Amino acid sequence: VAPFMFVLPEHRGLDGLKLYKQTLIDFSLVLYLGANTSTSLKLHQRSGYKTFDKLPRFGIIMQQTHPPRSAPLDDLDIDPTLLATIWRKFTDYFKPFSILRDVNFFQWRYLCAPYWKYRILKLPGFPAVAIYRFESITDAGNTVGRALRVIEFFFDPEICDASQIVNFLSAIQEFAAIKGCSFIDHFQTMQPLQRL
Repeated sequence: VAPFMFVLPEHRGLDGLKLYKQTLIDFSLVLYLGANTSTSLKLHQRSGYKTFDKLPRFGIIMQQTHPPRSAPLDDLDIDPTLLATIWRKFTDYFKPFSILRDVNFFQWRYLCAPYWKYRILKLPGFPAVAIYRFESITDAGNTVGRALRVIEFFFDPEICDASQIVNFLSAIQEFAAIKGCSFIDHFQTMQPLQRL
């Protein structure tokens, strides 16, 4: 395990992306987490985080058998207007933990991202979104699988009830299995979503 900030002398001075790629080659597994184990990690754990591969993130190791859904998920290009609309409903409901994020923010964050391709998962007619990307799983620089990384998950709390949200989460698991993912993970700090 190689913390990201530990850089071999011969690689010092590389830009961030090249350094990251070189680190993946040099070490069999790279984990990077901005949580100090003696301070903030303890706070995360008290807030309901579970650990997955020693990281305070929610993780689901995929099973091999997943029956297909009768109503498959929409797998969409990033739509900043859609995201801003649902985000506004989500944060209006959960104040004072809301932050202002508008169409321009979502365009900058996901459409203009230089290194990653982000997409949206959504059930047809259901005001909830999961923003995700696929990532390669590497071992000693070799790609051995891929993961579904859910970057954000939010919904309209006035319309969506708990059973609908759980149904959506199950559909995301099935989507990942169909796409051949080895695991899903997602950081989440909000207790209503942690319980779901």
